Amino acid sequence: MSAKRLLGPGDPGELGARCTPDGVLFSVHSGGAEALDLCLFDEAGNPAGAERFDACTDGVWHGFLPAAKAGQQYGFRAHGRFAPDEGLYFNPQRLLLDPYARALAGCYVGHPANHLCVPVTAQVETASSDDNGFVRSPEFAKDNSAYVPRSVVVSDLDAPEAGVSIASTMRVIYEAHVGGLTKLNDAVAAPLRGTFCGASAPSVIAHLRALGVTSLQLLPVHAFIDEPHLQASDLSNYWGYNTLNFFTPHSAYTSAPVRGSDCARQQFRNMVRALHDANIEVLLDVVYNHTCEGGADGPVLCYRGLDNQAYYRTDAQNKHAYINDTGCGNTLDFNSSVVQRLTLDSLRYFAKDLEVDGFRFDLAVSLGREPQGFNPQHALFQAMGDDPVLSRRTLIAEPWDIGPGGYQTGGFAAPWHEWNDRYRDALRSFWRADAGAQAEMGKRLHGSSDLFENNGRGVNTSINFLSAHDGFTLADMVSYGDKHNAANGEENRDGHAHNLSDNMGEEGETTNPDLLAARDRRSRAMLATLIFSQGTPMVLAGDELRNSQKGNNNAYCQDNPTGWLQWDALTSAHVNLLRRCIDIRASLSSFRETRFVHTPWEATAAMDNSAMDIGPAVGWLRSDGLPMQDQDWMQEAAPTALPFAQILSTENELVLITLNPSPEDCHFALPLPGAWLWRLNSALPSGKPRIHSVDAGVMVTAASLNVFSQPNAQRNDSESNPYQCSALDASAPSETEK
Repeated sequence: MSAKRLLGPGDPGELGARCTPDGVLFSVHSGGAEALDLCLFDEAGNPAGAERFDACTDGVWHGFLPAAKAGQQYGFRAHGRFAPDEGLYFNPQRLLLDPYARALAGCYVGHPANHLCVPVTAQVETASSDDNGFVRSPEFAKDNSAYVPRSVVVSDLDAPEAGVSIASTMRVIYEAHVGGLTKLNDAVAAPLRGTFCGASAPSVIAHLRALGVTSLQLLPVHAFIDEPHLQASDLSNYWGYNTLNFFTPHSAYTSAPVRGSDCARQQFRNMVRALHDANIEVLLDVVYNHTCEGGADGPVLCYRGLDNQAYYRTDAQNKHAYINDTGCGNTLDFNSSVVQRLTLDSLRYFAKDLEVDGFRFDLAVSLGREPQGFNPQHALFQAMGDDPVLSRRTLIAEPWDIGPGGYQTGGFAAPWHEWNDRYRDALRSFWRADAGAQAEMGKRLHGSSDLFENNGRGVNTSINFLSAHDGFTLADMVSYGDKHNAANGEENRDGHAHNLSDNMGEEGETTNPDLLAARDRRSRAMLATLIFSQGTPMVLAGDELRNSQKGNNNAYCQDNPTGWLQWDALTSAHVNLLRRCIDIRASLSSFRETRFVHTPWEATAAMDNSAMDIGPAVGWLRSDGLPMQDQDWMQEAAPTALPFAQILSTENELVLITLNPSPEDCHFALPLPGAWLWRLNSALPSGKPRIHSVDAGVMVTAASLNVFSQPNAQRNDSESNPYQCSALDASAPSETEK
């Protein structure tokens, strides 16, 4: 302790470190601690004294350090009882991070001094082992400050700028990893690849705008560390679902050579602003359900050492054992006011100060758990809805965890959106031509009203996806029948086994031109289905580039070309197809509806114009043009999924979407007379049909989705018809497609 006391009483009102003209206010929750020290470090990370807090209000220790300023490095040491069996981990040898730190200095080193327990080895064989094969680490009594990052005081940012406003009906999400997005992109300057600056480079923004996506959803950017088992295997946590701090952007994504300064925060916000300037919103994948401290054998870095009982859910009969509804060793306790406040403050900071437009919550069910189970009206969710900042941001749930009753797809409440795994599985099964798959595909094509409408949510609630960071890429979905995860070091045991994939006759890469063409055709049909389904489409970055992970469906530890986007396929026909699909979707009023449409469309009503009085309508047709009957939906005895069509009617237009998963071409009868504009044929590389318009009937190619449209009969005059052909339809077919 320093000889002269410098630390004044401060203010408990706002947690974290705040600069004032005269010094810095420090405030941190450490309930149950008997004393708390503020440890100071110089710019090189060397110890520069410590001050003990005198003031504690309701578990919040607070103080004021005169003359301190931005750039000051610090940490905490908590004094109190060390009794893990009672859930108490106070140990003044632990240098602890500020949970509210806005910047970090130094690096985390996986050293035994950070861990309470270590696996049983010959070196510690004389120690007593617990029931899980772990023993008390002989290093735990030693100072760990050389092996952990330090918190850094930062100054306030300048006033936030306005973000972008994307209508929910226009949103098309592009899910990407900050690093992997540009690691192999030669159009991005080498020092910027894999960084926040690279993700907002002009060439990347140009690609996103050309595709027509409106929203860039980034995998976790909160500061994270590698798990011990990955370090032991010479691998690293690539995806970032192992959060160390919920207020600090990950410093490895900065282009500056020096880590730990304020450059991560500045470069992150510069990235957001550059994307906003291009009218692209930024969504973040956030991981509040657990932390990097893991289970009882994990490191003691922050939360566990400050107030284990306030932050984590533990076994009521054994406080040393953590509830593990996340599969990552621990679960934060969202019934704790401390955790609720941490989550809300972190979200507000990224939403307001760093100008983020929305969030996708990893394992979101964990955030709404109460003793009796999941509660969609949980106090945390209510607080988000009542918050003047967060209530105006997009909130997306991954609606499951691995705890009891953890599968909750459709179980959240407005205004939440949800990842829809039922959609993913239905789409894969249908285009694999599984027998009877048409019934489930019809529900998902309609926006999954059976899942989301009963609690008053709209058609864009469903986040539709066919691939995501977790699982096969689109290219691998049609190239591999089994997962190939040996490189992950877990003997291929990791990763989902229920992939609904299909190698189409040969496992993995091939030089067979017919097989390559068939794979491309099916994957184009799947991509087109994603865009022309009711709901909010989410595209995995790289699917338009036919990006492959060589059959690895769990590339979370592959920070190498396996997990990076391969930009050498930028000229892929899939790029043109996706661009065309998004452009056509944006031009059709049938995809501007916010409510589910259930009014049945009938050809006879449409022909005598009486349908004009009933508003939007939807119909389901067989290939012969007749309405689908119950027996048509349920023909599971058929050898493959059956072709069918959806017709959408609005005041302005009719849209017919045909889906033919069979290996044979199929004739579709068009439901009304007159010319139909043929907008899309996914069987062709560009998606542009060779024939501009058709009437009566049309032969559609095997394994293809086709889109036709026709102005509504009562809006056929040019003055009153707002429907216009897309520029993509005005040009003649290219020479290669004639």
